[in-house]
Amino acid sequence: YIGNNETGGRSLFRTVLTNVGAGAATRNEEIVGGVNDMRLQYLQRNTGNYVDAAAIANWGNVVAVRVLLTMAGGDRIGTDGNPIQRNLAHTVTLRNRMQ
Repeated sequence: YIGNNETGGRSLFRTVLTNVGAGAATRNEEIVGGVNDMRLQYLQRNTGNYVDAAAIANWGNVVAVRVLLTMAGGDRIGTDGNPIQRNLAHTVTLRNRMQ
């Protein structure tokens, strides 16, 4: 998930389960700083378009997931005085569904 970090910026976090069993607890760990937004989109079998989760009628037809991250540099400022932003896209194919 994307949340606020200790330096006042935004980061990508993960939630970790600790002490599995009775008395289990979770903790949040920062993975990458400077991540302002994350979006997941899904490709369904026999379609050519990635869609948001709300548009999925049958999750068994999902064959790939695209992760879109919006990154912002903390120390780099553009000509407009705002931090420079870049978009990063990564696609994961679900191999067991590619038949």
